[in-house]
Amino acid sequence: MSNDKNPDFGLLKVFIAVYEHGGVVSAADALSLTQPAVSNAMTRLSARLGRPLFIRSGRGSEATETARSLYREVKSPYLTIESALKNLGRFQPESSERQFKVALSSYFDMFFPELASVLQEVAPGVSIERVTYHPQQNIKDLKLGVLDMLVGTHKSADPGVKSQLLATDRMVLVARAGHPLLNGTATPDMDLMKTLRFASVSHNLEKALPVYLTLQQHGIRAKLRTDSLSNLLEVVAYSDHVALLPRLLVQYRKKLPTKQFSIPFATHTVPLELVWLDHNDNDPGNGWLRTLLTSVVHRNTGYSSTL
Repeated sequence: MSNDKNPDFGLLKVFIAVYEHGGVVSAADALSLTQPAVSNAMTRLSARLGRPLFIRSGRGSEATETARSLYREVKSPYLTIESALKNLGRFQPESSERQFKVALSSYFDMFFPELASVLQEVAPGVSIERVTYHPQQNIKDLKLGVLDMLVGTHKSADPGVKSQLLATDRMVLVARAGHPLLNGTATPDMDLMKTLRFASVSHNLEKALPVYLTLQQHGIRAKLRTDSLSNLLEVVAYSDHVALLPRLLVQYRKKLPTKQFSIPFATHTVPLELVWLDHNDNDPGNGWLRTLLTSVVHRNTGYSSTL
C-alpha cells in the first residue's frame, strides 16, 4: 500500500466521472480518455486509499461504501476548486484560446452560422466543440465539469443547475409544397391527419416536446425517425411525409419547397433553454459565452429576456 494517500486533482476528476456514469466505458467517453487510462486511474486511486472503490456488476461497476463516502466528501470541493481555477485571471475573448464544450439541440442549427461568424470576429482564438444533445446525459456531464452548458428544449430541476429561457416558438404541421392530400387545406382535421404519413424525431426528443405525445394519443405513429430537426425538415420537403416542426426553423429554411399548416389541436409553446451549472456563475468565460449565445438567439427571434 502506498504511503501517499493524497490523491491528485486529476484522479478525483476521473473518480467522479466513473461514479456518476456508473462505469469505465461511459466515463471514458465523457472525459475523452481511453478506457485503459480510466481503469488505470481508478487502480492508482484505490491503491492510495488502500481500499477498493468499485466492483464489477453486470456491464458496469458498482460503487463500494468507500467510493460512496469519498464521493460525498469530494464532489462539492472539487467543483469549487475547478471553478476557482477557471476564474484565475480576467477573461479576454479577443486574446483567449479557451475551449468550450457545449451541447446544442438541432433546433439551434438556425443560429449556429451566426455564432461561428461572431466568434471569428470577436474571439478568433476561442473554440467551441458541439456535442450531441441528450439532456439526461448532458446534465451528468455538466455536473462533472466536462460540459460547459447546453441549449435545447429541456429545463432541468436538478439542484445546482440553472436555466434561462432564450426564446419560445410554436409547432406547425409541415408538408412539401403541392402535397396531394393537403391541397386547398389550411387546417387539416384529425381524420385527415390520420391519413398522412408522419415522420418524427427520435424518441428522446419526442419526450421533450408534448405535441408528439398528443399525436400518439390520437393513434398517429411515425413511419420514419431522425435525430435532427433540420434533417426532418429536409425529409418532408422532398417526400410525401409530413411532420410537426418549430415555426422558426421552417422560416429559417424558407428556400426549401415546404408549406405550413395549423395543427387541429391545442399545443404548448416550444421553449429554448440555456442551462448551466451555478458554480459557473462567477466564471467570466462561461458568463461571456452565455451572453453571446443569448444575443445571437435574440437577434434572430426578436425574443427578449434577462440573463
